[in-house]
Amino acid sequence: MREGTNPHKQERLRIFERFFDLLWQSNAIEADYVSYDPIDQIHAKDWPSMADELVVGQLREVINGINQFQSKINHLDAWARLIAELPRNEAHDITLSHVSPIGFFCLCQPYALKERITNAATQIIHQGNRKVDKKYKDHLLTDAKSLKDLKWPTSSEKRKALVAVGKGKWKTFDALASSLLALNTRKFEQSTLNFRTSANHLIPPNFELGDGPLVTRYMAPLSEMKPNGDGTSLLIEHLDKPKPAYGFGGLPPLHVADVVILCAEQHAAAKSCYFALQQVVDEIVSTASSQGKP
Repeated sequence: MREGTNPHKQERLRIFERFFDLLWQSNAIEADYVSYDPIDQIHAKDWPSMADELVVGQLREVINGINQFQSKINHLDAWARLIAELPRNEAHDITLSHVSPIGFFCLCQPYALKERITNAATQIIHQGNRKVDKKYKDHLLTDAKSLKDLKWPTSSEKRKALVAVGKGKWKTFDALASSLLALNTRKFEQSTLNFRTSANHLIPPNFELGDGPLVTRYMAPLSEMKPNGDGTSLLIEHLDKPKPAYGFGGLPPLHVADVVILCAEQHAAAKSCYFALQQVVDEIVSTASSQGKP
């Protein structure tokens, strides 16, 4: 068959053309990308030696992550609209090849951004403390003992480190800490059937078609029926004596259109975290500048 006459190829080209039409129309997130302009206003004199580059690098990577999240959500929105137009078999093929990888990224990004922003805030506030408080010790709870003993701190350890460097030291800190609570919430995890955790540790739910694993093993309380003496029986559960049990009924698939809405909400939360962090940076710079005045 000559090039250009393959009907499958022509159909796939038509699908991609329709995808880009829908992408230009996507309004899942209509806001502008987060601007890099504030980074250009960071000056070395407001920070300890080399710290200005650290601050710039941390802020830039936070912005990169948020903007990439926005781009992927709009792509996912376009694919969601497209697969709704396609026959079932074609929609399933497109979902496996193009939708699922983007959906995987989007559902993992709220957790990744929360960890990234927490780490960035800790590093930045720590450098601000060094600048304005000459008695402040250059030490973080998450510091590795040596290059030969690099260990990734847990989420809990990172939260403790952030509170240690910021709580009670900066007026804008509480707003930052509160904003982080809205990112990767328990509600988001439940609404996505714990996708991120199961995708990295177990088996995640599918997108659009196909139930997840049908049998789940878990520990259930040991139970027994005891007669009441009046001809009836009472179910007694011994919570302290669990036994293996097997539940039947797989995870339903996630609908991409619903994922778009949930991720758009999380993207807005991530932007709020960044702007709260920028307020802390502004407070640090203002305090450092006022200390430098005669």
